[in-house]
Amino acid sequence: EEIPPDIMYDAPNPHQQTETIDMVARIRKMIDKLPELQRTIIRMRDVEGLEISEIAFITQLNDNAVSVNLSRARQKIREQILKEHKRVEENIW
Repeated sequence: EEIPPDIMYDAPNPHQQTETIDMVARIRKMIDKLPELQRTIIRMRDVEGLEISEIAFITQLNDNAVSVNLSRARQKIREQILKEHKRVEENIW
């Protein structure tokens, strides 16, 4: 039986899978370089999926302090990703 040509295949190809694995590894290294509190908070929220209030209870900080540290950690990661991307583009061109 022939596969209809309009069926889309959404699974990532091997190249995309490798790029994803590489990006995850680079982001983990970036997280490892964060200050300890920011590193702990970003892992609890973005890796373990804990709520801000749960992180506040565990770290004995208020919700606002957790949110501020999370925001700063994410901003540092974003900046590093953009810097890395810019460096790669400069090397290509």
